[in-house]
Amino acid sequence: MKIQLVSTPYKRPKRRMHPRDRELMAATHGREIWIADVSLLQQMNETVVAADAHLFKPLTGYQFGDAPVEGQSQGHMTFAAPSPPYGAVIAYRLANRQQGQVKVAITDASGDTIQTLNGPGAAGMNRVAWNYAGKPAPRAALGAVQTRDSSRQRQRVDFVLDSLTKNGGNPMMLGMIRGLVTTGDLTPLIAMFGGGGGAAVVPPGDYGVSITLAGKTLKQTVQVERATAGVAVP
Repeated sequence: MKIQLVSTPYKRPKRRMHPRDRELMAATHGREIWIADVSLLQQMNETVVAADAHLFKPLTGYQFGDAPVEGQSQGHMTFAAPSPPYGAVIAYRLANRQQGQVKVAITDASGDTIQTLNGPGAAGMNRVAWNYAGKPAPRAALGAVQTRDSSRQRQRVDFVLDSLTKNGGNPMMLGMIRGLVTTGDLTPLIAMFGGGGGAAVVPPGDYGVSITLAGKTLKQTVQVERATAGVAVP
């Protein structure tokens, strides 16, 4: 907790655990607030640590369409903190580094795969965000020249994003950018700001999440709820 905290006495800091988001919050006497996501630590045990891979139970994902602008009070100084990625966050732990990326499958109630996400393959804790995109519409077949150009573009995109990841870039955010650039699907971004059109965004409900490593499939369920415009998420 001492990381990035100013040098100030803080005897008996106020500590609280958020009941919904499972975040540890601490307020010091130095007018500081420190928040950390401990939801994965709460699920850790000897079995998880000993396993080659473990898929954690995701928190509920909330869809929202209100742009986070205007109405805020900045006081006498401006403060900004990085926002979490839009979507349901899927977390998993790997005992050893995997060759290539980890495929994270999202399925609907019928068991049909509607999205396949590319997650980091690093040893330890990994996260990837699903932006609630549904099954993509069929795409027109590409000609020979288009196929060649598309393949070259994909290689350039992968090279740049892989370089950013190796140099400390946020894997979740870069994964979302990778999906946006390679598929051209702007629907999740549009839906995030209350727009419509394009491919379908999934309705609220329960969706399956799975990863398969070394022939073993790990499964969880993620709940998606809609945060109605103008109404605070409970």
